[in-house]
Amino acid sequence: MANITHRHSIERPIFSAAAKGENFAIVHGATLAVNWARSDVFSLGRASALGLEISYNVAAAGQQVEMGVVVSNAKDQPAADADIWYFLSVLDASPTDAVLTGTVPTGADWSVAPEFGKVKVRGSILQSIASDTTSDKIRLAVAFEMQPWRWCHVVYRELGGGTAGSLSVAAALSS
Repeated sequence: MANITHRHSIERPIFSAAAKGENFAIVHGATLAVNWARSDVFSLGRASALGLEISYNVAAAGQQVEMGVVVSNAKDQPAADADIWYFLSVLDASPTDAVLTGTVPTGADWSVAPEFGKVKVRGSILQSIASDTTSDKIRLAVAFEMQPWRWCHVVYRELGGGTAGSLSVAAALSS
């Protein structure tokens, strides 16, 4: 991914206060831009769920924030720019009928027909609705299932505007 600003990485101890569902800041008052930026890397410990509280203060009408949750299952904390991070994905809910081609592996207990439902999978980016005025304060809460991932960070940027808005994101882990 081009044009991502790297802040610094931190390791969250396994089952610190965050494990009890208490919030911890992962983005605090960031001035947004059209280029992507990233939060600190944090450990998910043994958490099975991640909750994000997104506070977006717009500075111009028509502004939106985009955010992606990026995960890794590396044993040790990876650098934020390592090539082992993966966006949480979303499946297209509209499958396409398709007869598969080719030969199945020897001993396989399935066939290439009848039709399979091909489903597209893609990285998931959250996008807020556009602001109406320069004083809008957009507040969103989003939860994600996080098993089996060990590490996480978020990437974010702003769309529209001209005058930069600000973003704070708090995270909470639960098991």
